[in-house]
Amino acid sequence: ILAVSNWQSCFFRHYRNGEEITGTEWQIAFFSQASAANLLKAGKLKPKDFELTSLAAYFGWINVAFQNPAQKLDPNNLPNPPRDLIQEALTRLENLSHDPDNKTAAGALENLGFLKVAFGNASVARADLRRAVALDPTREGAWDMLMGTLVDSASPDELLSVCNSRLKTKDSARNRLILSKVCAQKTDNWNEAAKQAEAASLLETNNVLPRLLLAAIALKQSSQTNYLSVADTNLHLANDLFQKMPDSEEKTKRWRE
Repeated sequence: ILAVSNWQSCFFRHYRNGEEITGTEWQIAFFSQASAANLLKAGKLKPKDFELTSLAAYFGWINVAFQNPAQKLDPNNLPNPPRDLIQEALTRLENLSHDPDNKTAAGALENLGFLKVAFGNASVARADLRRAVALDPTREGAWDMLMGTLVDSASPDELLSVCNSRLKTKDSARNRLILSKVCAQKTDNWNEAAKQAEAASLLETNNVLPRLLLAAIALKQSSQTNYLSVADTNLHLANDLFQKMPDSEEKTKRWRE
């Protein structure tokens, strides 16, 4: 509520009084240190609510980051506030990560990973995110962040291992498409990439993405004539699915693709 109130204050200053307020000022007003402190207090009232505690740390961190855009920040060397607030929040999350309830522990670990990624410590975040998905494999956010920390630095085999582990947990078109892209972009295994994209198209017959990916894979293999035919077929199927989509931002995005 305080964050929204601060934003409203900026709104009235700008639109009622005609003050010029920069984008950074809007952001600092919303992600204020006062809001961070109140979120931390709210977390104390709900001691197992890892999201409130994580938000408190993030608000404190991002407020300083907006004020120092060119500076590489270290959460251990920030001014006060929010240094002590962030350390308290991290300690709470670390304690919650050992909660006997696996879902609570996994949620705390996912949020620890999120904060460490935000702080620029992606390599350190991986251990927390791996523990999170091991305790609760249904945490899609943890899987996404784990993949994000690995995509530019891990070996192809490690990426494939994570993709396959995720797929065993949930066989979905989205997870098949992620595996397909890893096969194509990291291992040049175009046949496996096509296999996974085809499986995705069967899981979600109205999803245009698998067809677009199949067409792209076939074009990459277009040195053989039959692949051009495969690309053409999938582009036509993608267009048919696209025409059936209601007008939306999603449709515009797919059209660009």
